[in-house]
Amino acid sequence: MAIQNFNQPYETVWNTDAEGNPVSVLKENEAHTISDNSIMLAQIPDEFYKVAITGKYEVSLNAVLSSADYFKVDYRSGLVYFYNSLEATSVTIAQYRGRGVRNFIASRIKVEDIDNNYTASNLEDVLKEIAVRLTNLEP
Repeated sequence: MAIQNFNQPYETVWNTDAEGNPVSVLKENEAHTISDNSIMLAQIPDEFYKVAITGKYEVSLNAVLSSADYFKVDYRSGLVYFYNSLEATSVTIAQYRGRGVRNFIASRIKVEDIDNNYTASNLEDVLKEIAVRLTNLEP
């Protein structure tokens, strides 16, 4: 599926059945590490089935997270937010139903390393440079 509008930095690919009807796919035991108080689910979650995390309770997206017992989900993007004390900890999403995925276009992703030693205007250039370096490696 090609992007119709270059101004859109991603394409959305929805899950469908054999007849092309939209479907939600059960996802279970998805492991993540919390970074910036959030994780990105592998698929866009279906709001009608909700995201389940054992021992935690979902609150509305506009609520303030008052403790590590709560989380909130942005059902448009697939981001799940956690209380700040959980930063860098592992979390397993017990289950949710995924509607599809967002594919981000490499030429639209800016790249910077953590120490600001390397930057590129897009991921596509980084991948090309890696390919050249691998080709030039001596055996």
